[in-house]
Amino acid sequence: MSSSGDPPHYQPNIGARVRARYADAKAGLDTWQTTYYLAPVGKDGPDWSQAEVTPEPGPDFAREPAVGATFADPPASVLSTRSHRSWSKALEDHVYRNAALDLLACASLKLTAAPGTPEGEFRAQLGLALREKRDDAVAALRKKYGSKLATLEDRERRAEQKVEREQAQASNQTLSSALSVGGSLLGALFGGGRRRASASKVSTAARSVGRASKERSDVAHAEADARAVREQIETLNAELEAEVARIESEYDPHSVRLDTVSVKPRKADIAVEDLALVWSA
Repeated sequence: MSSSGDPPHYQPNIGARVRARYADAKAGLDTWQTTYYLAPVGKDGPDWSQAEVTPEPGPDFAREPAVGATFADPPASVLSTRSHRSWSKALEDHVYRNAALDLLACASLKLTAAPGTPEGEFRAQLGLALREKRDDAVAALRKKYGSKLATLEDRERRAEQKVEREQAQASNQTLSSALSVGGSLLGALFGGGRRRASASKVSTAARSVGRASKERSDVAHAEADARAVREQIETLNAELEAEVARIESEYDPHSVRLDTVSVKPRKADIAVEDLALVWSA
């Protein structure tokens, strides 16, 4: 290894510029990418798997070698045009097999990020589309639950009306029963024919008390029915809010699932250009 002040010793490499087309209709992708490959070269040619790959415009080459620099002997194949054609084909094959573009994609929205887009930026781009889908999903859900809630609310109104009717009937029957019982008691205080009449009134009063008891039972049943309907409404509203929360979470751009889609270059659209001997220190 030379000290930092020594002139460099250059090693032979093969460099080439590659233009490749990446097209995938499903991913909405059709683009060209240009990269520069710089690979060490030995007697068997360049090893493209060990190449340094840089995007366009590629490395910054010096116009002249450093003063006092020395050069390693390149293999004889470097001077062969036939070798260059073979190496070019080998590079095309290497790019086809190994240079896929990895793109972020959101399957639920059927959207794919542009090449090189960071995840945070892509999620921000998804935000608007996700909000629109979320709003549509929530609106559809509220419509679905709305008909059920309307039916239950109508049942609740009718149940409340029944409670009011039963309470009014029970109140009237209670008053009537009280009057009948009071009349029968007064009649029992007197003798003769009034006693006989009071016996009939007692029987009537007993029946009136029984009807009052039944009316109170009807009120209790009506109130229980009304409570049951209110509980159904509360349960349905709770289900609705839980579903809305689930949808909002599902369409949150920070938590929506992203996948990676790999797109290989089109083999017929890979072009190797400017293949040449390149010296590097």
